[in-house]
Amino acid sequence: MAIRDRGVKKWQGAFFMPEQAKMHREIWRDDQRQAKPILDDYQTEEFDLRILKKAVLWCGGVIMPQFNSDLLRIRYDSLEDARFDRRASEVIITDNYETFYCVTAEVYNDGPRQLGYDIVE
Repeated sequence: MAIRDRGVKKWQGAFFMPEQAKMHREIWRDDQRQAKPILDDYQTEEFDLRILKKAVLWCGGVIMPQFNSDLLRIRYDSLEDARFDRRASEVIITDNYETFYCVTAEVYNDGPRQLGYDIVE
């Protein structure tokens, strides 16, 4: 004759009180948690390049230029002021012919050129 009892089901409810269930969830979260690695500059740059490549693929190959406006240095309200403060290796650029900036040619080609800035001098 076979023994027909509830086996594990009989005792399962007693072991899962709300406090115990909460404790089990916390233990599981702690077990799944990973410590953040300490990255050097090379690894950070490598991750940035990976993200940029995925963004290019996701956007269909079109990159909208991101430009650091801090490279524009000082904003001048007149062309004469910009001419006075310009260094020999810099060009004067503008986007609306009301404000002017002095930047090197490399900085101009890396950002403001794609954003519609024109070289005045």
